[in-house]
Amino acid sequence: MLGMDDFSVRVSGSELRFSAAHFIYNPFFKEPLHGHNYEVEVEVTGNLGDDGFVVNFLDLKEVVRRVIGELDHRVMLPTGNPLLKVIGDPGVERGIRVVCSGGEEYFLPSRDVVLLPVRDTSAEELARYLVSRIWAILREHRVNIQVVLARVYETAHSSAIFKMEVSSGRP
Repeated sequence: MLGMDDFSVRVSGSELRFSAAHFIYNPFFKEPLHGHNYEVEVEVTGNLGDDGFVVNFLDLKEVVRRVIGELDHRVMLPTGNPLLKVIGDPGVERGIRVVCSGGEEYFLPSRDVVLLPVRDTSAEELARYLVSRIWAILREHRVNIQVVLARVYETAHSSAIFKMEVSSGRP
């Protein structure tokens, strides 16, 4: 539970951008493979630690850059979509094959793919994924954090936000 002595730290800006390709495939919406120049904003809320910070700006930016760097210039594929079958391993050079329930197929070089444990690669799911990854790194060093929030911009005027309370210690 947030209290009176909670502070928030937010990082954003041109150094927190990545370019990636994706497509949405569900019973209600099917779109072609395309890309975005995503921008990310992350906010962390909590008490001041012994060092006087919720988290140091530089440390938070480095964590965010590390996480989005894993997605940069990749095709993001969801592994939790029951309508898609992803065949192959990004660690093996043979390539990745994606078979859609409608019969469409994609063949992609392994080096260009990142598999994400999400249902779809929507901005909403990406925001949740980023929060989970960022918290997994931050919790190793920061016990004072209570909330992690990420905003993912697909365009300058279209974004999604995911906010997670982490005081229970769950990622």
